[in-house]
Amino acid sequence: MSDGSEPPRRRWGRRTLWREGRVRTPPGGSMTVAERPKVGVGVMLLRGSGMLLGKRLRSHGAGSYGWCGGHVEFGETLEEAAAREVTEESGLKVHGLRLLCVSNVREYGRHYIDIEFIAEDFEGTPVVREPDRLESWDWYPLDALPSPLFLPVRLALDSYRTGQMYNP
Repeated sequence: MSDGSEPPRRRWGRRTLWREGRVRTPPGGSMTVAERPKVGVGVMLLRGSGMLLGKRLRSHGAGSYGWCGGHVEFGETLEEAAAREVTEESGLKVHGLRLLCVSNVREYGRHYIDIEFIAEDFEGTPVVREPDRLESWDWYPLDALPSPLFLPVRLALDSYRTGQMYNP
């Protein structure tokens, strides 16, 4: 400063960064663990011209149609998490996952960084293994999908049709 005194020390905490627009946090400037973005994975299972979808019963997106998916657990690769979720939810064993897209999903009161895969190579017959979370599994033609679709599925389908890999 011109009078010889030192400028005030700057605190670079979350609130300061938030006020300056560098970090977006909820009003009040703090974020709980529940509010932090999570990493999710999903798998578009294709068989011929059909896609496996199930009607979600609870949690975010209840009443919408989605495919197998869930959270990445500590220490898992994205592919391991995706394959595990498929087996846990449908009993299917997938092989040869291919990356479909990455989406920044802020919906249903949650925030996910969502990574979607495609699998056309799998074995088994789909079975509802989590009846408290899912009504049923069915194969739907790509040109006659049920409604409403779970938002991450909708975004991934747009990517599938357009080749766009990132959905901000």
